[in-house]
Amino acid sequence: TFEATIAWSEQLLTAGEQQTFDALSIFAGPVTIDAVQAVLGSSDAVAATRRLVSRSLVSADLRGDQARYRMLEPVRAVVARRLVSSPDRPVLARRHAEYFVDLVREADRQLRTPAELGAHQRLDGAFGELRAAHRWAREHWPSVAVELTAGLHVWAYLRARDECFAWADQALRESGSATPDPRLIAAAATRAAYRGRLDESCSYAQRVLDLGAGQPCALPALEALSDAFMYGGQLDVAAETALRLAGLAEELGDLHYLVMGRGNAALAFAYQGRFGDADRQLEQLSTVMLSPTDRALAAFVAGETLVDRDPDLALRRYEEAREGAEAMGTTYLLGVISTASVALSARHGNPRDAVAVYARTITEWRRTGNDVHQQIALRNLPTLLQRLDAAEPCATVLGTALRAGLSPTYGEEAARLDAALQWARAQLDTATFDVCYRHGASLDLDQAAKNAVAMLETLRPFAGSKDGDDNALFP
Repeated sequence: TFEATIAWSEQLLTAGEQQTFDALSIFAGPVTIDAVQAVLGSSDAVAATRRLVSRSLVSADLRGDQARYRMLEPVRAVVARRLVSSPDRPVLARRHAEYFVDLVREADRQLRTPAELGAHQRLDGAFGELRAAHRWAREHWPSVAVELTAGLHVWAYLRARDECFAWADQALRESGSATPDPRLIAAAATRAAYRGRLDESCSYAQRVLDLGAGQPCALPALEALSDAFMYGGQLDVAAETALRLAGLAEELGDLHYLVMGRGNAALAFAYQGRFGDADRQLEQLSTVMLSPTDRALAAFVAGETLVDRDPDLALRRYEEAREGAEAMGTTYLLGVISTASVALSARHGNPRDAVAVYARTITEWRRTGNDVHQQIALRNLPTLLQRLDAAEPCATVLGTALRAGLSPTYGEEAARLDAALQWARAQLDTATFDVCYRHGASLDLDQAAKNAVAMLETLRPFAGSKDGDDNALFP
């Protein structure tokens, strides 16, 4: 049997090699030799690991700047079962959690610097370990589970990793009558905002501010609160909240949230037509040394403020933002840029070129669970369908975009939806329009997204799209 084969191989090991072999099963996946040394805590662990590689019991991936070591999963499964009953396991699990929570803290600091990419690479490579450490810590060391969730907040937001925010939701459900850590509540506020549960997001964010106004935990809470107000069309309050965020971020020296605050304020001002106020917010970021993603975010906001003033320049700012976000692999920002640029291209460019990218954009929002931006993408789709002379699909999407229960539309977006509505009514007889519109209104958001992608794929050949026109915005 497979287990017998492993047992035979183990007979050839020294006592130190056997101890190292068992201990390595604490790792969920490939890890650096630094992690091995820190977690195993034995002076011989590094040398023993390398000898296990020579015996083909451990594999080494030598690509990249650092070698990474792992057990093949079938081998690990056998050894890990044995480790469960070992008195060494609690010590190893604790060291494992300590090592990776330290890694998260350091990477979170690095995300706010020009060396951001290295932080993404470290967290990407370690995520299997972070998930395993969080799972263990929830039961055995809850304060470390909180540290992992809080430390991953910015990275998970930028990478559209809903799982990390779901950890916070789960912790809140399990907290009972105890007062949860405000950082968990802030993470839940963020998730509720991008899921479109705006009242819930505001309630969570206000709880954080009541518990820790002026503390770092207030930064993501103020961002979530500003987002919720903006998604709900309360632009004056969104701008006021964003300026509070910028002020606190400046006081605490957090450049990422400074960009989020100034950026949200600029967006809220621009959506009200207060372009001078929007430009002044961006000017205050022009001399700050930002991380690549935060520079990309500032470029995206600049594009948004230019949409109604200079569409061509807005598209150039979007492209600048896209290049920065793509280099960092920041999926959330890539999605926002894609939604905005394809919507602008649908209005001002060749609509044929927008069809394939629009379908991928909607698909990506479905994958990441960001309901608010899914709604924004669907609300901008009728204009593209109008330009493609697709009246029935347009009426169907309008039924979804204008139905009750979704976040409200306002400003230029509302005006474009009304224009598309009047156009679709004029193109179709009343009975056909009503059937299409009611069908769209009957769909939930996920069904509407799948339906929209199917319609776009049907329209794609007629739109004349070619493979060379796709320009995928997601890595």
